[in-house]
Amino acid sequence: MNRCSVSMLNLGQSGYPPLLAEIPDPPLALFVRGDPRPLDDRAIAIVGSRRCTPTSAMLATDIADGIARCGRVVVSGLASGVDGAAHRGALQAGRSTVAVLGHGHAHCYPARHRGLRQQILETGGALVSEYPPTWPPRPHFFPERNRIISGLTEAVLVVEASKRSGSLITARLALEQGRDVLAVPGSVTGGAHRGCHRLLKDGAALVEGIEDVCVALGIDASIRESAGRESAGEPTGASTGGESGLTELEIRLLGLTGGDGRPTEVLVELLGEPTSRTLGLLTELELKGFVRAVGDGYIRRPSR
Repeated sequence: MNRCSVSMLNLGQSGYPPLLAEIPDPPLALFVRGDPRPLDDRAIAIVGSRRCTPTSAMLATDIADGIARCGRVVVSGLASGVDGAAHRGALQAGRSTVAVLGHGHAHCYPARHRGLRQQILETGGALVSEYPPTWPPRPHFFPERNRIISGLTEAVLVVEASKRSGSLITARLALEQGRDVLAVPGSVTGGAHRGCHRLLKDGAALVEGIEDVCVALGIDASIRESAGRESAGEPTGASTGGESGLTELEIRLLGLTGGDGRPTEVLVELLGEPTSRTLGLLTELELKGFVRAVGDGYIRRPSR
């Protein structure tokens, strides 16, 4: 399949996602880049703050990894923060993931996710938009696309959300569409989790980890366990505690990430290489198990 081409799925025709067709206002057409088959599979959406805490980003990645190993497709919006962490979790499990865009396929927003987009395509996932390929991002496109995120799934999990978070729009749409809503609790100070607490008060299922997701949605946990055994091989590099097999530039970049992590734009500046080159190197280091994406940056994994 040509991952660079964009196909169009029309409402009412074969190939259009059946769950999405059931919502009150389905898009008349979907522009799809990548493999459209995950759009027909059972899926769970993970959404949350663009400026989430590192803890929430790590939790989103871990839960997405578990969801993917349970045989569910992870759907999110490819935004910074929780969305990106969720997509990376599915990729970490070696499974496909679906990203719903708030613009046409000719654009990449945020730009730092160009490498992540490519990973999604290379792992058999799909990029989906209701907007023609040349249409640029517009502020109102993102809340509009949220109905597609929830419409493609059986449930929506909100990992971190303030009381005015756009993720609450997705949660509200999910309820209107008859989907389950789950939420992760957090600190009562600072307001970063106030939206999640409101959802919990309104009856959302409380989630602290993948086990809670399985219980809430009736997923057989043994499916996840067997999937975990099938992919139990250790990542190269980090598992040995050494840096053999890395290029000189990868070793240099690895040293810049540090144990506390650094934002991607800072790593680009410090490395002194083009942004696309740095993103590619970070992707390689992540796949080899040396670094982990956290929020808008990367943190070095401890050697084992």
